[in-house]
Amino acid sequence: MPSLAELTEKELALPENYEKVRTAYFDCVDQLLVPESRRFADLLDKKIGPSFQSLNPDLYQKYQRIIVLLKFISLITLDEASLIKLFRFHLLDAFSNNIDLNERMTGRMYFLPDTVFEEERLHLLDAIKENNQKLGSQPIVLKGDTQPVAPLLKYWLADYDRTLGPEKQTDLQRQQYLAQNNNVKTLNPPEKDILAKVFQFYDNLKPFSLAEIDKYFTQAEPTGAPQEETPEQAAVPTIPVGPTVERPPIMPLVPREDTFGSQSSIPTPLPTPTPVVSPAPAPTLKPADTYKEPIEEKDLTGPQKPIARPAPRLSGNIIDLKDLDNR
Repeated sequence: MPSLAELTEKELALPENYEKVRTAYFDCVDQLLVPESRRFADLLDKKIGPSFQSLNPDLYQKYQRIIVLLKFISLITLDEASLIKLFRFHLLDAFSNNIDLNERMTGRMYFLPDTVFEEERLHLLDAIKENNQKLGSQPIVLKGDTQPVAPLLKYWLADYDRTLGPEKQTDLQRQQYLAQNNNVKTLNPPEKDILAKVFQFYDNLKPFSLAEIDKYFTQAEPTGAPQEETPEQAAVPTIPVGPTVERPPIMPLVPREDTFGSQSSIPTPLPTPTPVVSPAPAPTLKPADTYKEPIEEKDLTGPQKPIARPAPRLSGNIIDLKDLDNR
């Protein structure tokens, strides 16, 4: 059996060989095989040419779709021109096939130098804004206009920016747009889900503005200035326990900065107050024992000499051993 590289253009037009290519494609997508996906896409690109389109137009479109998705999987390996072409003409294909472009672009961000990626992301944003892929079946009306237009991706992004502004948007702002915008109400659930993914990816590509960066660092750096206490923040009287201890000042509720640089309605949690602990009582000394044992005078003179005892008397029939030696 010939390998995929050995198949000719006419052999690739056979249904059984297309199924083999499709199976190999699913293996690359399921396992996110980046080098294999790139080689696979380049191989099909060479074999599926203009002559194949005239031979089998329907199968040509299916092969082209596989090539596009393989390139999205191997996005980190593409040059900028190829990537711009993908975003301008095929962005919706990636989202409709559940390819996580946020994860793919994160890998590319770490792969490229910072200055190169920052410039490239601007070019990709321009390419997305020129995408003419259709999303939805009903015409939409852009904010500020009266005439409806076709539901093309570039018009969806234009209405999104006109409604919320061109800067980065938060998850909450995107959800509000998707829930309240009249154009979104014409979409079915799968189309609405794809549009939500597009908006999230679109916002992630946007760079932070200088105002957002300054605001972030202003909130992050402590100023050291004492905060004035408002009447509402006055100390609440409590029942004293043990000695009186000065209560720490109550911190005011301030809006928290999220990662997108916009204010959140969730207040900053108050610091945990230091518990008031009564000091341990000083140990009480027991009174001295009043019992006294009488002391004799001899106890104060130190160790006593043994009392001399009288020598025993020798009487009776006793032999002196010294006399035996004289004899």
